[in-house]
Amino acid sequence: MHSLPASFIGGATDLADYYRLGVRAVVSTAIDRYMYVVVNQSKDDMLYSYFVKVVRFFAESGLGLGRCPLVLKLYAFLYQALIPQERVILVPVQEHQMCVDIGDMGDLTPALVSTGIYNKQMTKVVESVITREMVCLDIGANIGYFTLIMARLAGEKGKVFAFEPDPYSFDLLVKNITINGYHNVTPIQKAISNINGRATLFLDRTNQGSHSLARQGEDTHTFGKDTIEVETQTMGSFVSNYNGRIDFVKIDVEGAEPAVLEGMENMINQNKDLIIITEFLPDVIRRFDSSPEEYLNRLLNYGFSLYGIDEEKESVALMDIASLLKECSSGKLANILVRR
Repeated sequence: MHSLPASFIGGATDLADYYRLGVRAVVSTAIDRYMYVVVNQSKDDMLYSYFVKVVRFFAESGLGLGRCPLVLKLYAFLYQALIPQERVILVPVQEHQMCVDIGDMGDLTPALVSTGIYNKQMTKVVESVITREMVCLDIGANIGYFTLIMARLAGEKGKVFAFEPDPYSFDLLVKNITINGYHNVTPIQKAISNINGRATLFLDRTNQGSHSLARQGEDTHTFGKDTIEVETQTMGSFVSNYNGRIDFVKIDVEGAEPAVLEGMENMINQNKDLIIITEFLPDVIRRFDSSPEEYLNRLLNYGFSLYGIDEEKESVALMDIASLLKECSSGKLANILVRR
């Protein structure tokens, strides 16, 4: 694993040089977020060298090729074939150091490598609501970006339970907890759902944040549909075993949010000051044969109010169901702060 110095964000290292430049080119030219590259450890690799030059040319051209599905598939194939064998690097992320996989072509890894922060406004909201000694649940923890923030803010007397079913992401999650010295985090390799048992997890090979208990659509740009069997647990089952106070829950489970909520009734009723942040992506929720409207209505029926977290406007605003559905009508996701 390559360790990047603290000055990485300000000045590129050899390994991440083209990776950062690629991300900046994407941002500056509004080309697709997938168009970023890394330097191969073997700089004499002529094939990879040509690949880097071609991608940089089109990323900076402003032609918009990154929006073409066929181009994305070709890019993903070549990128995965040519990236270094040593894919895990250590990057500075605010007060933490994090192991990230540069083969991850989703939103999280390029953001952490290029800026050291992910979803800036949501990060601010999380930091504003978590206080010392809180008990937090990170449902869909991935590699632990928000887990680490929760652990830092809750302090030694607080607790964080981080749920992540994918073995590879779970391994990075555990590493990130360990290298940052947190002893108040319990990582749990399970998927939270509406049943105790086992289920099929559909894997997105190019985006670690898109693994889902619902079959993925063609818009994921994956090659094949890899699956694994994972253990599932209901929130009700967890709470009965834990038997303690819960203060904060983050839910990001790629469409399985309604299933998670099914098992939360006792927790919600027993913890009147509970705060939730949930991802809301109607198109993916429908793949579970669930209703996005019913999900939001159920939250309202528990006595919660819904606040949309707007990354572009850097704001948090009270919203109704109609407004949230309209905002997400074109496939866009929303992060919602849920509190009484």
